[in-house]
Amino acid sequence: MAEHIIKNGRGQFSTISLPTPLIQEVDKIVKEWRYWPTKTDFVREAVLQRLATYRKNNPQRITWPCHDCGVKEGELHKDGCDMERCPKCGRQLITCDCSDADLEGLPRIPYILVPNLCALCGIQWPDLFTVPDEEWQKYIIPPLQDKVLCLACYEDQKKLFPNGWASVNRQ
Repeated sequence: MAEHIIKNGRGQFSTISLPTPLIQEVDKIVKEWRYWPTKTDFVREAVLQRLATYRKNNPQRITWPCHDCGVKEGELHKDGCDMERCPKCGRQLITCDCSDADLEGLPRIPYILVPNLCALCGIQWPDLFTVPDEEWQKYIIPPLQDKVLCLACYEDQKKLFPNGWASVNRQ
């Protein structure tokens, strides 16, 4: 049985016991495919895929209330909630540039929790990290620069473009 640890609102499994042949098979797949940086990443993705399949086939989807105003999915945010989306541009309503006149007559958007996804591998809720803008722009191609990437995919891009993506044009 895996030990479950809660840190900063996130759960972690510190150990997991698998039959030796299964561990050997995972080792082989990770080494041959070179897609997952570690066995842990492979297992995490397998669990997330299994959960996604379960949720797809389970009519009662797990939902969470808005972390800012507390409304349930399908309800309208409370006035002033920083998570409410603009019905015109789709950005956060409190920070978008749309005027009241732009929004006149448009329906408010109900709250639905939309997970952050890595734009390359699709993992849900990747741990967020920061890098200087200059470094991000050097290694991440322009169509992905405004997207979320997990750390493993970011590191893959750095390996793919060790001198930056623009250097490919100069070779």
